[in-house]
Amino acid sequence: MIRWDLCLMSSIGSDPMDFILRPADEKTSSVVTLEPKPGFVVKSRFITTEGRPKHLLKLQNGSKVFINICHDERVPKPDIDFDAIVVYPLVMNNQWEIPIITSPVREDRDKRGALCYVWDCCINSVCMGWVNEDLQLREILVEWCLESCEISDVVGICRDHIAFPKMKKKGDSIPHLEVRANELTSDYRKEIAEMAEKDDNSPSRILELRRSLLEEPDSVSTDEELPPLMPVGRSSKPLIEEIDNLSINNNKPAMLKELLDPQFEVRMRKTKKTDKYRLRIEINSQVHSASDLRLRYNAQQNALEVSTVNLTAYKEEKLQIPLPHIFTEADAANLEALFTKTDNKLIVFI
Repeated sequence: MIRWDLCLMSSIGSDPMDFILRPADEKTSSVVTLEPKPGFVVKSRFITTEGRPKHLLKLQNGSKVFINICHDERVPKPDIDFDAIVVYPLVMNNQWEIPIITSPVREDRDKRGALCYVWDCCINSVCMGWVNEDLQLREILVEWCLESCEISDVVGICRDHIAFPKMKKKGDSIPHLEVRANELTSDYRKEIAEMAEKDDNSPSRILELRRSLLEEPDSVSTDEELPPLMPVGRSSKPLIEEIDNLSINNNKPAMLKELLDPQFEVRMRKTKKTDKYRLRIEINSQVHSASDLRLRYNAQQNALEVSTVNLTAYKEEKLQIPLPHIFTEADAANLEALFTKTDNKLIVFI
């Protein structure tokens, strides 16, 4: 069994959605075992669990969630030490953040024995001291941790009923976190950039491929954009044509075709360049054409919705993808989407 560690690393010039997902037992680097010390606990509940990949732990929507905000001295801290006068303007411009290491979600039980879920968000011990002394920084850290959990496990967490139980940790103990040593010592921002450059599926590579394919004839194109919301252009053919000969084939009725199940699977990650788009969402399915899908934004739920429209070939299916709360309706209005036929993948940049 392969164990995976999700490390959300945020710092100067980065975004709260920077994360690296790698096997913890990878032999190319030694593993450091963090022993998180409890700090405080954040309590809320799920508002949505739709759109999670099927191989992940199945979660019950509406259940309570707990986040252990803990600390270890080996977790990196920001390049600039906290000073409210200096740091808060940087925070407003997304230029200063506290690095966070987030564990996978796990099951637990509340006081009444009901099923609940727990994450551990581990920060540097010095940063925990800052948070304990500055309530505003504490609130900002809580939001970063909520976003980290939402993105790493593709869920939505309620912001309206956040509570802080009188406990330092949820559970008997906080499990150790195993991370690769070079994740704690190397320049992870540089590594993320290098990984994105090597990745043929990076947003910049896809957009380059898209531009080149648009210049080729339709017969060799493998990518297509989603159909426009309003009709574009006029057909050169007449609306009504006279038919000279009408022939009707008296063939046997065709067998009813079994409808395909779209089987949506969603993956999200941060884009390489964040000046225009900050999040890349990939939706794999059994659908072979963009014209068979509909993509819309649900402002009330702050979520993207993908549904099948060709009900003669596919079963009716609707997928809702909750967006982190840093995104607004204005961001959704400027999103860009493309469809790659080679792997039946809808890619959304927002």
